[in-house]
Amino acid sequence: MVDQLGAAPDVLALPYGGGGNTSAYARGFAEAGAGRPRLLSVQSAERATTVGSAIRIVSPVHREQVEAAAEIVTVADAELLEWWSAIVRLEGLFCEPASAAGVAGVACVRPAGRVVCVLTGNGLKDPEAVERL
Repeated sequence: MVDQLGAAPDVLALPYGGGGNTSAYARGFAEAGAGRPRLLSVQSAERATTVGSAIRIVSPVHREQVEAAAEIVTVADAELLEWWSAIVRLEGLFCEPASAAGVAGVACVRPAGRVVCVLTGNGLKDPEAVERL
């Protein structure tokens, strides 16, 4: 990401289930020496039953690391679904519902600067979501 952008973005938003991705990105930015962006780690308010199966993790393994490195943003499943649909419609990208968490978090927080949202999984990762929803 740093190589492609020429620097770290101002904001990086990504889904928050277990916290491994947030921890890895924080470490990667530190190792790259490119400065650390504002990290938005976005979870579902319905963590135990969320439509985003990849973030349906009740007890995040990396909670302490995430709390130390990122701002935790909580969104409702309705927001996940709204942005999941919008990503397909506006960008032509078919992601899994959990991947829309970062975009939903950005829509909620409205951060300034250059913002990157990580889509962590293709829509085929959770084909049952399409049938259910």
